[in-house]
Amino acid sequence: MAKNADAKRMKILEAAKRRFAHYGLAKTTMAEIAQDLSFSKALLYYYFPDKNRLYAAVFEMAVDEIITETTEKINKAKDVNEAMEAFLATRLTVIKDNFNIFEFTYTLRNEMPSDIESVLPSLF
Repeated sequence: MAKNADAKRMKILEAAKRRFAHYGLAKTTMAEIAQDLSFSKALLYYYFPDKNRLYAAVFEMAVDEIITETTEKINKAKDVNEAMEAFLATRLTVIKDNFNIFEFTYTLRNEMPSDIESVLPSLF
């Protein structure tokens, strides 16, 4: 049962990430995410009580992606220059792919909703 719940949660996060990365937080609704997944809104709200908490989880996932991908590339590098190039290129690619996710967080840094702000210190 827990494995199925984790799979549903990941599907939700992936669908939300696509929406947030393309449209941003303000232009994405929970109903659209649920529709993308053919889930009920109630099921979506079971996993994430509101859009800000879902966004925070997606943001955390995007940061984890940067960490994982850059670590893998650095570990494969033959020297320091190759490691730095891999780090910068990978970081740039992930940020470009998720620009609206990172940009929203940056622009609201002084007026961050508390449920998003609560997850940020653990990411840095």
